[in-house]
Amino acid sequence: MSSPNTPLAQAQAAWTAICTGGPYTSLMMVQHLMGAGGKTTKGFLTNPKAELKGTTAMLAAKTLAQLAPTWQLKTGRCTSFAVKAVNDLEHVVDSKNVSVFNFEVFDIGRHRIARCTKTGILIDSSSTGKGGAFVLPVDNWHSFPETDASWKYCVKDRKSKFERNGNADPRLVKVSAEPISAKQAMLICLDEVEKQAERSVPTLFRSLDAERQAVFHGMVFWNPKDHALELVQDLATKTKMIVQWPKNKKDAKGKVTGLDLTMQGTPETLGACIDAVEQFVKIYGGPFGGAQWLADGINTISEGWFQGACELWGCPKLVV
Repeated sequence: MSSPNTPLAQAQAAWTAICTGGPYTSLMMVQHLMGAGGKTTKGFLTNPKAELKGTTAMLAAKTLAQLAPTWQLKTGRCTSFAVKAVNDLEHVVDSKNVSVFNFEVFDIGRHRIARCTKTGILIDSSSTGKGGAFVLPVDNWHSFPETDASWKYCVKDRKSKFERNGNADPRLVKVSAEPISAKQAMLICLDEVEKQAERSVPTLFRSLDAERQAVFHGMVFWNPKDHALELVQDLATKTKMIVQWPKNKKDAKGKVTGLDLTMQGTPETLGACIDAVEQFVKIYGGPFGGAQWLADGINTISEGWFQGACELWGCPKLVV
């Protein structure tokens, strides 16, 4: 373990605090986009793609500080993780009052990370190394046995380049040729959330083991388009239960004609679904699941969606 005063130890402390403080989730981000567009929960659930379309563009003129609800709190995605860590560490100074860190943010295709130009320290939410943050020297692939991902930072023609995956096929290597601003990173992330939210609004619980390595637990997964809330118990085997509301019926031309009432639940199945969500967080949320589900009020957001879904589609059933 690094000395508590070294840059690496400070970066690892920031990394582990973010990892355990809140889950990987886009719930707060979707809610922020809905607020930017003046959208309602029922409107979003009814037509998520159309309701969120263009909402990220509405935030383009905002400052990073004004986007704080999407990165500065306890919850968020990989980009939020990197931007928050950079923000927390940029104020650290040495005995001569000189900044210890100088981070650059990179977009490597649906994933954002940050690397310090002074120390070589990398911040990546998907790291499975002890303490999370690690030193990534120039021109060396770095990997951990617990994950297939590899990282490489190289400097060529006076341009920085970050590569991830370490695949021999250059077509499969994710490359970021130039660093981007933290605000640019957040807007890229929010645009992805906007486009994915109709089928994917995940909340993945996480913790650290005794060796301070990241452990990922169960996932609460909203799929509005399919009128479903999935409770994924095991990411590897994809074992899950589904809180399922009646789906839309469509005619031969794909036009929605109503709900498939053969899938309609009852007040009893509704109660079973509510209990299932509560028990899922307790059993599959890991040691910090309860606190992470409360972080930033994302449980309240999810409960609001649950209520809205019941008002739109009736009682759900639990599909095991």
